[in-house]
Amino acid sequence: MKLSTRLGSMLLDHIIICLVGVITGIPVFIIAFILKRSLNLNVTFIAGMLVFIIYFCKDILNGKSPAKRLLGLQVIDLKTGQPASKLQTIIRNITIPLWPLEVLYTLFSKDRRIGDLLAGTKVEISTKESLDTIPKELKLLLTHR
Repeated sequence: MKLSTRLGSMLLDHIIICLVGVITGIPVFIIAFILKRSLNLNVTFIAGMLVFIIYFCKDILNGKSPAKRLLGLQVIDLKTGQPASKLQTIIRNITIPLWPLEVLYTLFSKDRRIGDLLAGTKVEISTKESLDTIPKELKLLLTHR
C-alpha cells in the first residue's frame, strides 16, 4: 500500500469526523442558547464527547471508516486476516487524541499505527465502496423491529 494512500485516509477521516462533529455539536449549542443557559463547560464537554465517540467508532462497520470505504482500505485482525472486530476498532481508535503522533508514526510504518499495535490490527487494501452503500450491519439495525 502506498504511504500517500494511508496518510490520505487518515487525513480524510479526520476532516470527515471533524465536519460530523461540528454538525452534531451545533444543535447542542443551539439548544443551550434557546434554553437561556450559558454555553458553559458542561455543554462544551458534551459536544466534545460526542465527537470523540464518533471518532472512536469510525471503523466499527466491517473495519471501514468513511475514508477507508472511498479509498479501498480495511482494518483487519492480524491473527485471523478477517475484518477487525468492533472492540478492536474501538481500541485502535483510543489513540485518536494522539493524532499528530499517529501521523508521524505512520510515516515510518505505513501499514500500522500506534492504535493498531494496541489492538492487534493493520490496514490492508480492500474493495472501494461509495458512501451511499449501507453496510449489512446497519441494514440489519434499520430493518430489525
